Amino acid sequence: MTFNRLKKLTTDQEQVIKCIKSSTSGLVELNEEATKLRRTKAMPELSDEYFKELNLRTLHLKGFPKDSILDDIMAFCVKFGKVQSVQMRRNYKGKNEFKGCIMVTYVEKEDADKMLEQELKYNDTVLLKENK
Repeated sequence: MTFNRLKKLTTDQEQVIKCIKSSTSGLVELNEEATKLRRTKAMPELSDEYFKELNLRTLHLKGFPKDSILDDIMAFCVKFGKVQSVQMRRNYKGKNEFKGCIMVTYVEKEDADKMLEQELKYNDTVLLKENK
């Protein structure tokens, strides 16, 4: 268990195994001994077409408070559709502090478009937004 975010949740390996077995995402599976983890879906082919489509589903949002946490930002982004990933941009020179902007990728392009069409407010702060 070398993932820092997972360690913050639990270090109980049995609990992690139980959660993976009960997961409905179908992204990963365990071997019979529950000692190894593997993907069940193949990685997409990294073509120009894939990257163009990915960029249409990825948004850059700016204006979050610097003390924001990932769980709160994820809860905000999920309101607009199914989220594939959220990356909090950090200043790595110095204290590794959050810059106040994120990259969010949605599963569907329509969800990203829906977010672009609206005025977004996070804790009464209007967010700047653009496609990647």
